[in-house]
Amino acid sequence: MSIDLELLTVARNYAVKMENELKQNQRKWTERFERLDDEMRSLYASKNELMALKERIAEFEQNKFLSGEIGIARMLLEALVNQCKNDAELIVNSSKIQALLVIIDRLVTHENTHRSEVHDREDV
Repeated sequence: MSIDLELLTVARNYAVKMENELKQNQRKWTERFERLDDEMRSLYASKNELMALKERIAEFEQNKFLSGEIGIARMLLEALVNQCKNDAELIVNSSKIQALLVIIDRLVTHENTHRSEVHDREDV
């Protein structure tokens, strides 16, 4: 009888152990599925953002000369500023923001110079 009792105790302990492992595995798989779901939602959002970006680039390409490059630089600046959630992040990214502003300024200056040269040639 003592062997049967020991055997039942061992079997019960094994069953409890297996049940605990099963619960742990269920939690792990649930977490994995939740992460995959989040990643899929993120990819879908990224795809929508990419499509919107392509549409904006197409709008800029309809204009002539450097307007597309200026538009893309402005969109990069906008995306960088939108990523900043508080003043501290703005300060951390201030050098990148300044660099983009310099690029935009140079592109605008160059485009205006080019346009005035083209306009002067047409007048002659």
